Amino acid sequence: DNRVVLDPETLELIRRSTPEEPVDTFAIGVGARNVFAEHMNVGERLLREKRYFAAEERFTRAIAIRPGDPTAALARMHAQIGAGMYRSAASNLMDLLIRHPEGAAVRYTGGLIPDQARCRVVAETLRTRLDRNDPIASEAALLLAYLGFQHEQADWLEEGLQSLDEFGAPEPASAVIQGKIPRDGVVALIRELWTN
Repeated sequence: DNRVVLDPETLELIRRSTPEEPVDTFAIGVGARNVFAEHMNVGERLLREKRYFAAEERFTRAIAIRPGDPTAALARMHAQIGAGMYRSAASNLMDLLIRHPEGAAVRYTGGLIPDQARCRVVAETLRTRLDRNDPIASEAALLLAYLGFQHEQADWLEEGLQSLDEFGAPEPASAVIQGKIPRDGVVALIRELWTN
């Protein structure tokens, strides 16, 4: 049996560190001129205004200032979902799940993630990509499961997870971690955290 076994203590630590309420702001403190904070705050405003490409650009600039910042990476990934940049969004989500599993069970709201209406459109598009012959089938499966978790849509979540079982998880964006972490371990982690 090749199933991944997750450490129960680690899962419990992740669950205890997850906020009880959905996160509703990426806001960074204001004060002295802080270019990173400016990009994050403008990016958040653009994301709330559904200007996904402009938001993605701002969050990318923030990441250039603070490489590896998980909040900026998550914000950029949400903007990429809204903009229809599915391959990039899925690779970046894999990066986040591998590098920051403690954030895997956090839900976002208040305009920090594309709203329910936009996500319905995205989910329908992703569903059309769940075909073994589609070059982004695994990316579509991961994003569909993620949106199902975020918007509490059990059918999206289950369909995405079943498709991940069939296609496998996509590669992470970072070449540093590609091939070093078993992708089926990420699928086992999200299944445990997103369905329980």
